[in-house]
Amino acid sequence: MPPGRVSRRDSPSHWSSCGSRRGPVGWRAPSSAAFVRKYERTGAGGFDGRSAEPARQSAGSARRSAARRGDRRLGDRVGPYHAPMTGTPDPVIVVEGLRKEFRATRRDAGLRAAVRSLLSPRRETIVAVEDVSFAVEPGEILGYLGPNGAGKSTTIKMLTGVLVPTAGHARVLGLEPYRHRTRNATQIGVVFGQRTQLWWDLPAIESFAILRHMYQVPEGAYRETIEELDEYLGLAIFVLVQPALLLTWTPLAIVYLCLVIVGSVLLEAGIFLVIAAVMFWVIQSESLVWWAGDLVNTFGNYPLSIFPQATRYLFTFVFPIAFLGFFPAAVFLGRAGDVPFTPVLAYGAPAVGLIVFVVGYAAWLIGLRHHQSTGT
Repeated sequence: MPPGRVSRRDSPSHWSSCGSRRGPVGWRAPSSAAFVRKYERTGAGGFDGRSAEPARQSAGSARRSAARRGDRRLGDRVGPYHAPMTGTPDPVIVVEGLRKEFRATRRDAGLRAAVRSLLSPRRETIVAVEDVSFAVEPGEILGYLGPNGAGKSTTIKMLTGVLVPTAGHARVLGLEPYRHRTRNATQIGVVFGQRTQLWWDLPAIESFAILRHMYQVPEGAYRETIEELDEYLGLAIFVLVQPALLLTWTPLAIVYLCLVIVGSVLLEAGIFLVIAAVMFWVIQSESLVWWAGDLVNTFGNYPLSIFPQATRYLFTFVFPIAFLGFFPAAVFLGRAGDVPFTPVLAYGAPAVGLIVFVVGYAAWLIGLRHHQSTGT
């Protein structure tokens, strides 16, 4: 794409503004995501927030239109980022050519298709964010709009340092977020949707107290906020109630939990030790590692009881991923008697992890004795 032009995938119908149609637009965005910004500064030579540029307008045309309106700020900033005018503060956020790709395994619906994808996975590259460039100056309010999958959250995660861009650059308050993630986190605040910060095993007031300590909120300000919310919303009955706990944490249950954690680590390590031992005889065996990982991720989160009898045997006695989550969960929920085969398997899940690790380590030692270099 030539510099200074808006992506043709960005339909004008997707470039809109909030409420009263405030804020110029014209930034390149992934898929059909769009930016909406409002300037706090008004008056002579400033943007008054009452007009918007169409998304398909080229950078040069937008600058000419802005110049005719006397809007120097917009004229200087449509398209690729340019240095701010003399006397204005530096932008707090600068993004240039940002791109993020993910490698994913394509799966079809149905159990047969899932098994086929494990044996012969079809991998594809998904472009979540493509060629995004913009800058945000102090005092601006920026809206980033688009449907699900347009790359909005991915862009924000790159700005917070959670994800590393595949290409392009981003700077937040003078820092590259993914290189200085800790320092960047101390200077910004971010809230993601679909993430709860309330723990259902605790009263809500205890969750608030934990968050107060995490974010170092002064106690006076914290209590004032809680009282204000209670006054307007009547939260007292909700934040003080004790939720019903589904688990009884007896000393025996705590000991079993520790054993389950250790056993699960040993079990997964043992599985991959066996795979590593196979690599001594099979040179091109990278797909076997992907296959094992996909098998755990695809089927490890489902209860064993939903599978056919043959699959239950497979995940219990051949590729024992049922001992990673299903059998231990049955013990904690008091349903060990309902598991397939025998309750002994549920209570003995930690021991199974140890056995698998010993078998995997023995296979690894055998492979070491038979190893011969390929000379490469």
